[in-house]
Amino acid sequence: MTTQITNNPDSNSAYMKLSKEKIAYTLPIDEGVLADYDKNGIVVGIEVIFFSQWKNLNWSELQAKAMQKTKGSAQKPIPKMSK
Repeated sequence: MTTQITNNPDSNSAYMKLSKEKIAYTLPIDEGVLADYDKNGIVVGIEVIFFSQWKNLNWSELQAKAMQKTKGSAQKPIPKMSK
């Protein structure tokens, strides 16, 4: 799958979709940034909240932070809400 980045001006957020896998859980990786993971702990997407306030946003850096979070992270995941 090709990486897709979408911007939602109404919610002032942006999302980088990395995979078509189902989201199992979400972890905060930075202030205003949430990473979605599949059941195996692989990053499937990254959401940036208050997108317009970010200067020099580096998606690659955020992706690296998201991948580090699953390596022995003691943080409890945020459960994905069912629709």
